[in-house]
Amino acid sequence: MSNPYIEPGQLPEAVPQQPPFGAAPAPATYPPGYHPQPARSGRWGKIGGGAAAGAGIAAKAGLFAKLLLVFKSAALLVKFKFAGTMALSLVAYIWIYGWAFGVGLVVLLAIHEFGHVAAFRMQGVKASLPTFVPFLGAYVKAETPVRSVAHGAAVALAGPAAGTVAGLGCFELSRMVHSPVLQVLGYFTFFMSFINLLPLWILDGAKVVRVLHPAVFFAALGAGVVFEISHPTRMMPFLLILGGVRLNQRRKHHAQWTADYHATPPTLRSWIGAGYIGVALICLWGMNISYIPR
Repeated sequence: MSNPYIEPGQLPEAVPQQPPFGAAPAPATYPPGYHPQPARSGRWGKIGGGAAAGAGIAAKAGLFAKLLLVFKSAALLVKFKFAGTMALSLVAYIWIYGWAFGVGLVVLLAIHEFGHVAAFRMQGVKASLPTFVPFLGAYVKAETPVRSVAHGAAVALAGPAAGTVAGLGCFELSRMVHSPVLQVLGYFTFFMSFINLLPLWILDGAKVVRVLHPAVFFAALGAGVVFEISHPTRMMPFLLILGGVRLNQRRKHHAQWTADYHATPPTLRSWIGAGYIGVALICLWGMNISYIPR
C-alpha cells in the first residue's frame, strides 16, 4: 500500500523529460503535493550563517561567564580561608570539648602559627595566613622562597617558641584565677610544642635539626622516649615509630644533611641550637608542673 503522505526527507528529485529534437523543453515534473521552494539568495544565507555563529559565540560567552564566576568564588574562598577554617575548627572543638577549652585551643594554635608568620616576614618572605585543619592543627605556607636551610630552621623554631610562651601565660593565669581549664590548656600547649620539636615527618623539629649536630637528633628522640615512660600518651608511640623512619632517611641522605650542617654559619647554628634545646627543656618542665593525673 502506498503512503499518501510524503515526508520531506523522502522527496525524490525532479526528473526532467527529454523533449524531441527542436522542441521546447518540457517543464520538470514533481510528485503530487510537492511545491519547490525558491532558493535563498546568498546574502540571506550569509546572514543566517552569521546568526548561527553569533548564537554559538553567545553560548560560549555564557559558559565563560559561569566559569569566571566559579573561579572568582574559589579565589574568594582562598582569600578568606583563614577566617573560614578557623571558624570551622572553632565549631568542631567547641562541639567536642566545650566552649572554654575549644576557644582556648584555637587561640593557642593561632599563636603558634603566627609565630611562623612573624619569622617569615622578619626575613622578608611572603607567607600565607594560617589555615586550620580540624583535629590536625594548622599550617602556614611560604609564598616566596626562603633564603637558606638555616633561615627555614629559624622559621620552624619560631612556632613552638611562640606556643611555649603562650603555655607559660596560660599556666600562670590558671594559678591566679584557679582555673583547671587554663591549666589543661597550658599543659596541652607545652605538649604540642614539644611534639612539634621532635625531628619527625613534617613537624617543625625535622627542619630545625637539619642544621644541628646529629647528636641533637638522637637526644630529641631519647627525650621523647623518656617522656612517654613518665607520662604515657596515645600519640607518642606512633611519633616515635615515625622517628625511626626519619632516622633511616637521615642515614640514606647523610651527604645532604652534612652539607646543610656545614653550610650554616657556626654562630647562627649555635643560636638555633640553643633556642631548640631551651624551648624543649621549658616544654618538658611545663608539662611536668601542669600535668593533671586522671
